[in-house]
Amino acid sequence: MMKRLILCTLCLVMAVSACLAEGTPTASNRYKASMFNEIPEKTMKELFTEYMAPGYKVDYDSGRAWCPDLIMSGEGTYPFYQEIEDNDRIRACRETAEKLYRAVYPGCEPELLSAMSYRDYCLRELAETSNMELKDGQWYYLGSPVTHGMEGALKAAGLLQAYQRDKAEQTDPSWIILHYHPAPVGGLPVSIYIWPGERYCNNYGCVTTFVFDGNNRIISADMGGGFTAEPVRETEITVSKDEALRIARDQFAKEKVEKPTAHGYDWGAYVGEPSVYDALLKELGRSSIHAETVLEEDSGRLVMFMTSKWELIPAWEFHGTMNVIADGQVIQDHFQGNMGYTFISAEDGTPGLEYGITGDYD
Repeated sequence: MMKRLILCTLCLVMAVSACLAEGTPTASNRYKASMFNEIPEKTMKELFTEYMAPGYKVDYDSGRAWCPDLIMSGEGTYPFYQEIEDNDRIRACRETAEKLYRAVYPGCEPELLSAMSYRDYCLRELAETSNMELKDGQWYYLGSPVTHGMEGALKAAGLLQAYQRDKAEQTDPSWIILHYHPAPVGGLPVSIYIWPGERYCNNYGCVTTFVFDGNNRIISADMGGGFTAEPVRETEITVSKDEALRIARDQFAKEKVEKPTAHGYDWGAYVGEPSVYDALLKELGRSSIHAETVLEEDSGRLVMFMTSKWELIPAWEFHGTMNVIADGQVIQDHFQGNMGYTFISAEDGTPGLEYGITGDYD
């Protein structure tokens, strides 16, 4: 019986190892990307009019369509990866969104980044960019309840976020938000950061955003951009994830020394006035607060990264997120309001900086 158990365990380990090995390709291609042109306002009207929420004024612009009485253009364009709910309503909204995406960017298959309740999205955005969380009807700032005294201290410090909090609480819970990105290239996802250039790439690295009302009609569409990719030449993936992580650690440490202000800040410097900062600390029951970026070592994934020459190359992508530290203790980990990315070439291990790879790779 024991021999059989050991044998089964070994078989399982071998099967898992084989799957992991199979999941990491040994070769890929470099691709030359060509961006689509900006979508004219006239085209947006022609394609989107019948899908917009009836009974509301609709404004159109290049690559945008929205109902200003319900939502402003450009809201909700920051995506949360892997937050994909699946239900009948979301599937219905996806059908409409993807039909329009293909019509606007012919031949470009959209990749779904996130799908969720728009109210949940707004609340999460507040938590990750402003440290404000709503729990059972009570707002919390950095884990402490927002009392009357705290309200005053936050207002003086410019951290109250009153409008955003009211907006999040009043948002119709039936609304749904979808985020899309241009499809994977060569079997690998494309990194969300797309370099700016002569052709059209709007918003957050070509992210397209749709917001639907409770009747599955569009109340906001923000077409981020799309591109086609033609293979240039085959290349080998010679750098393992472990090797890339080691390089990323060294690069991250170097960056923290060379650009310390980009890797953290003190709440006092952020607030400005010492007396205002002291009042906030008193309400929080703290003696000091600061933020510090950390490398998420388990975040590495193999992607296609777009260089400044509009070439897509295989690279390892790592996230850097921000910890909030009070009195020497982490009180909020993985706060993503200042999230950045470090990229390492999967071809030769060339290290990259946040938001882009250094070197020309030619």
